[in-house]
Amino acid sequence: HWAALCQMRKKQPAEALKTVRAILPKAPDGPDKLSLLIDEADALYEIPAQRAESVAKYAAYAAAYPDDASAPQATYMAAFASMNLTKYADALKYADHFLAAHADHDLAVGVKHVKAESSLMTGKYADAAALYAELLAAAPKDADAEIWKVHRGTALYLLRKYQEAIDALTPIVAELKKPDLV
Repeated sequence: HWAALCQMRKKQPAEALKTVRAILPKAPDGPDKLSLLIDEADALYEIPAQRAESVAKYAAYAAAYPDDASAPQATYMAAFASMNLTKYADALKYADHFLAAHADHDLAVGVKHVKAESSLMTGKYADAAALYAELLAAAPKDADAEIWKVHRGTALYLLRKYQEAIDALTPIVAELKKPDLV
């Protein structure tokens, strides 16, 4: 486990994956094996060509060990990786699972962000607008708040709520810092 972590910190996910897969079949059941399973999923995530496989590993971990301390992180990563792979329906499924099982967890804001983005991308504009509003109310100073404001306005626009979109976006134009959001 520690060797894999060191390799991951050195940005060597392929080496970490080799390390984990060499020892995992021999690892006795217990906390060390659980750490190795997460290490395997993490290494797969960091290898773009194998990111899809990481989703399956994270989801399997969360399903097999729902009471383990790493289950919320695994579920979040299944949702996050799915979103990054443009598998938005899967991202929504994992986000819903997370929120049903771990609604009060520290990662809930991140999961709601994944759910909002995936809702926007799947045409669930009302859900997206509501989620962005919820995120802004819960974490107005979050690093992603600027994205949420713009994407909420986008969702309102796509709902053909033009005046609401104008009202949401006009006051923030001057404070936007990221050129792509401007």
